[in-house]
Amino acid sequence: MLAPRFGTGLMPGQSVLQKRYIILNKIAQGGMSAIYRASDKQKPGVTWAIKEMSETAISPGERARIVKAFRREAVMLRALDHPNLVKVVDVFQDQDKRRWYMVMEFIKGKTLLQIMEETPGNLPERRVLDWAAQICEVLDFLHGQEPPIIYRDMKPGNVMEQSKDDVCKVIDFGIARFWKPGRRKDTLALGTPGYAPPEQYGKGQTRPASDVYALGATLHHLLTGRDPESKPFKFPAARRLNPRVSSNTEAVIQRATQTKLADRYQTISEMKAALVPRARTRHPTDPLGALIRLLFGRHSP
Repeated sequence: MLAPRFGTGLMPGQSVLQKRYIILNKIAQGGMSAIYRASDKQKPGVTWAIKEMSETAISPGERARIVKAFRREAVMLRALDHPNLVKVVDVFQDQDKRRWYMVMEFIKGKTLLQIMEETPGNLPERRVLDWAAQICEVLDFLHGQEPPIIYRDMKPGNVMEQSKDDVCKVIDFGIARFWKPGRRKDTLALGTPGYAPPEQYGKGQTRPASDVYALGATLHHLLTGRDPESKPFKFPAARRLNPRVSSNTEAVIQRATQTKLADRYQTISEMKAALVPRARTRHPTDPLGALIRLLFGRHSP
């Protein structure tokens, strides 16, 4: 069965793409894209996530820019290899040349936003800092590329935790960009209100310290439950909203979310070093991390 002619998120089960990928079910739907779970005829037993973007869902004036961003995301992720990044293995356009598809590793788990919303009360700080350590590793990896890659959209909904081993995966690179020293501001102002720093609103060029801000906003949201979109650029002291947050973590978040770029940590590694007294790194191949989980459980306090 072929994919429907127009739109996105409309493919029924058993549709076949590229004579290879068999659509099993839709797992997410957005304004311009949808994500499906699919099996692989060439690799029995392997499951993929396939991101679909329909050009018909985009206004003509925005079409070229959005398609370029989609293709850039696919090319970028195919070239990168890190245990905390979702891996892209294929990208193609359909026969009608109206939709684009990106084939990615299928992650069985939940986003950090889903976990937070499903957890009564506030999340344990230890668990949040475990996530933070992993996110710092992958952001530091991106910033270390040549040229540096600025993620620009860190938020709880863009990170998934795998059910099998608690490893976090950054899953959406739609607005990541390469940092170009000397440029005064970004070509496009994009990001999620509340998590994006002031310079991401067309007032300057995003840089590693921009991801520092977004990570600080993400940690504040996860630890306090307060959605930063409600009042952008305003972050009440974390301990006032959740007294169980340590004074060290509160101080790190406060510095990370300063509106003036120069007042923040300038690198992710600097921010991670400030969190180290309370954070654990759980690399999937780290024997010490595996031993800790074995002795104390998956989410020891």
